Amino acid sequence: SKDPAYRRELTPQIQWHVCEDCDHVFADGHFAPGTFAPSAFGHDMEAGRRAVAPLVAAVAHHVGARNCDAAWLDVGFGSGALLLTAAEFGFETVGLESSPAHVAALRQLGFEGHVSTIETFDAPGRFAIVSLDDQLPRLADPVATLTATHRLLQADGLLVLSLPNMDVMPFNL
Repeated sequence: SKDPAYRRELTPQIQWHVCEDCDHVFADGHFAPGTFAPSAFGHDMEAGRRAVAPLVAAVAHHVGARNCDAAWLDVGFGSGALLLTAAEFGFETVGLESSPAHVAALRQLGFEGHVSTIETFDAPGRFAIVSLDDQLPRLADPVATLTATHRLLQADGLLVLSLPNMDVMPFNL
């Protein structure tokens, strides 16, 4: 119940599965589309901006100053901190999110947003950067997500991938 993904409406019993093809371990239904509540859009934006600015600066350095207007897709943009900070650096940002309210809030600010999954989003080769911030652990099929990411990235595109590090978690599971 201390995990940020915890939702009271989910059963307290987690049924774990292992993919016979790739040995990926995942929870049945707990992180299926619609079961994970993203952070409130705009929640604690200043702290979020401070946290992600070094990452965005590193990406900007990697792609070079002349490419900072490149298209960046942020999958599961949650509070919007990464997406909006990347826009402040000059990137053309696009957000994918399962929450229609989040997408509506993003669009109200004049940004492109879609209620979609990366697997069904149709924009092959459009993006120089795709970010998956803590998304893979919530998925039953990360291979499908990575395959879709590859399809959306330009040939020399950059995948920004972050995963939780259980060694630094402030609580015991």
